[in-house]
Amino acid sequence: MRGERTTSRATIGVVLALAWTGAMPLAAQESPSDLASLFDLGALVADTNGDAVADFVNAGLVLGADPTVSELAAAAEISARLGFETMALDLPLVRGTEAPVPVVVGRGGLAVAGVPPSGIDPTSLDAGEGVVATVTVEGRPWVFVLGGDDDGLLAGARLFAGVLPHTRTLSTPSLGEVRTDFEAVFDSAGVTDATVRVTQARGRTGDDGIHRLVIVVDAEDPDAVAEALEPFTTDDGPTTDEGSPADPMRHPGLRSTEVRIADGSVLRLPGRAAPDRPGPVSGRPGSGGKDDLDLSTLYTADGLLGGSPIPDRVDAIVVPGGAGVGTLPELAARLGLESTGLTVPLVHPASAVDRPSSRPTMVLAGAGNPLTAELADSGRIDLAALAPGEGLIEVVPDAFGSKSALVVTGAAAAGADGAPARVPLHCPTP
Repeated sequence: MRGERTTSRATIGVVLALAWTGAMPLAAQESPSDLASLFDLGALVADTNGDAVADFVNAGLVLGADPTVSELAAAAEISARLGFETMALDLPLVRGTEAPVPVVVGRGGLAVAGVPPSGIDPTSLDAGEGVVATVTVEGRPWVFVLGGDDDGLLAGARLFAGVLPHTRTLSTPSLGEVRTDFEAVFDSAGVTDATVRVTQARGRTGDDGIHRLVIVVDAEDPDAVAEALEPFTTDDGPTTDEGSPADPMRHPGLRSTEVRIADGSVLRLPGRAAPDRPGPVSGRPGSGGKDDLDLSTLYTADGLLGGSPIPDRVDAIVVPGGAGVGTLPELAARLGLESTGLTVPLVHPASAVDRPSSRPTMVLAGAGNPLTAELADSGRIDLAALAPGEGLIEVVPDAFGSKSALVVTGAAAAGADGAPARVPLHCPTP
């Protein structure tokens, strides 16, 4: 995605204590019938005490048997949003297909899920293209986050984390509004029995918003549906505004919509929103140094968060290494939970981090991280002292210029394969 997106939580609350053992997920209270309702109570998050506030993550991550670093990074972006959407969280996150709403991440997760993603052809995704899709199988909702390649998978995960259920940002229309506009078009044309479901959103690396939205329309008269939409299939749209219904394609961030009609026909509607004003992309908030960062302040405004009196942003980015990052989603979920604001992307591959001193505070996670190796080579941390299978969480002052860094890594585990230890990404509570 081009630039970064900041999301703010409407209901403010602080949760300082977490249950570190997994809890059994709740039964789904309401099926996310489409992407517009994905973050409604009872879908990906649930309300367990009846106060109309989300306090439980109802989703589980479905990853491959041996997930790649890219798949774990995508899962971390997704988990940060899940943590952000709730006021309480159980860690570790539920893994596997038993949760009420499984979230399938990447090709590896797709192989494990054993559920065909109806209406989605992963092989049709281009390089750099990602998709978020919802499918109901035997009355049970599933969410798929897939990509044409590693960059595309991250694009899909960041669409999930920083855009949905809107067209580009929280200040742009919601997908529910887009769905309502389509319904208005059909009502105006006399098609009163049309059912509209928003089933897919696709994004591309380097683009903001939704590159292509897929909606499915069911009606007794498919020809009437196609006729109602025909004026919207051109770049100009309807020729008159007088008495015409809302234009579903004039929403910022929505580049095109693919409408799949019950009879199998497909229509493409080009976006017609006004272009953005030219100008520089705004800088990421909270990129200054953290002079008081230590293990006791990690989840405060003096640590990885920012804002006062209640943290309203995450002043850190997570930089994973090449291995040992199996619990990266848990760290991201915790960061999302502790703040009332979230900037996406949160996870940045080490290969994409140039000029580390200009970045926000970095959490260098996992083994095989070149930035961690740089600190070790300069004598700022001592990795050689770690025993096999031993983990390390250390704050490194002035790690990159005046910027401190948090290193979360581990020594190689004993064994012929020299596999890295399970890195302790569950950082301590202040």
